[in-house]
Amino acid sequence: VADIEAGALAATMNLAATEGIALEQAAVIMSNAMNTFGTDAKDTAAVVDILAAAAVASTASIEDLAGGLKFVGSTASTMGIPLNDVVTALAALNSAGIDSSTAGTSLNRMLLGLVPTTDKAGKIMDNLGLNFTDATGAIKPFEEIVRILVDTFGDLSTAERIPFLKGVFGVEGMRAANILIEEGVQGFDNLSASVNKSGIAADLANARMSGTAGAIEGLKGRVESAAIVIGQALAPT
Repeated sequence: VADIEAGALAATMNLAATEGIALEQAAVIMSNAMNTFGTDAKDTAAVVDILAAAAVASTASIEDLAGGLKFVGSTASTMGIPLNDVVTALAALNSAGIDSSTAGTSLNRMLLGLVPTTDKAGKIMDNLGLNFTDATGAIKPFEEIVRILVDTFGDLSTAERIPFLKGVFGVEGMRAANILIEEGVQGFDNLSASVNKSGIAADLANARMSGTAGAIEGLKGRVESAAIVIGQALAPT
């Protein structure tokens, strides 16, 4: 109850209002993201802002981003990659024309390829000097991963990159890697800055719920509430 009163419910309602998502669906999106990345209820507003800001900064909808997270969220969380970086990458892939499930699958495969699991991948990475882990064995920050990819492959044509990217990340993963290379470090940083803006969800919700459209939405909510009350009263009968 304390967590709800501290803002979790309000943040979820803001998420629902940004794009007219059903409150139940918004709650599912929120709880899935929070459970996957171990986010506390007090940080709900930050999670909502990440999703809303990414949707504004790209062609992806909030539901697109949530769909992509289903395929990559667990892997990213296990590897210590934060939600905002994953959502930024998904937004970049979606803006490049990749649908949500394919974006999530491709990014998931790319992340798994950051640590070589086959001799072939290991040899390619050694020959290219690719190393995505730090001295402790932890995965490097995502911006640095993008920088390494750009520094290694940025001057090569797509055709020249394919054999290397395929050998390291596989057919699925190389799609995500190639798009991030094309995005470039500056492009990724710019998108990341947009994704990390605070207060976006509340602003969108307030804008959407103002004027006639907001009044209609409010009326719908009241009608639904009335239907629930009436239904509960008649249930015994």
